[in-house]
Amino acid sequence: MYVIGHGQGSFAHIPAHKYQLKDGCQGETGQRGIAETRLAVIELNQIVITEFLKAKLPAVSLLVSQMAITKSGKSIQHDFSQLNQCLAQGLLPVTTGDVLLDIDRGCSIWSTEVVFAQLTTHLHQTSGYRVTRQVMVTDVPGVIDLQGQVIPKITPRFKLSACQLNSSHCTDVTGGMKHKVQSALDQTKEGIETVIVSGLKPGRLLRCLTGQACPQTVVTRLIA
Repeated sequence: MYVIGHGQGSFAHIPAHKYQLKDGCQGETGQRGIAETRLAVIELNQIVITEFLKAKLPAVSLLVSQMAITKSGKSIQHDFSQLNQCLAQGLLPVTTGDVLLDIDRGCSIWSTEVVFAQLTTHLHQTSGYRVTRQVMVTDVPGVIDLQGQVIPKITPRFKLSACQLNSSHCTDVTGGMKHKVQSALDQTKEGIETVIVSGLKPGRLLRCLTGQACPQTVVTRLIA
């Protein structure tokens, strides 16, 4: 059973950066920023879902901006029960980073990592589903150390200064690789292991999902 999440790449990050939504928004300019960014979120989400449908997979959109309201970036009201129902009916939920309405700032940005953390907590609290593993597909083969080599394992003892955290040169308002690693470390507290792997190498994701050896970084609380 899977839940799919995708980033926003050259879609929503561009208007979010243009209107500086990371710091919130006010007035007509802020309204325009929310509208343009949410449109970009929806457009890419629909493109991804269309590709899944072409592959005969029952993908459906699951956007947290339609299910939650925040205060200073933190959820104060939400209903994620659609996720439970999607899984119960055998559907494939496809979520993404999103821009949410915020009663203090006007809006807040949730990265896909934040969205997954929220949905994971919801599942653990409201259902019998236990999330034990998540896979982050990126443009690099894993987390890279200062010598340019893939770090095979990261635990809570790991120091972020020991690796390169700029995975790409694109506009990213959610923190890039540093945010991914920190989010993955936070998830270890919930017993969730994260694998960071390249999506640019054919077959790499399949090998990861089927337990075959491949270049990757595993973020885990297990020391041994």
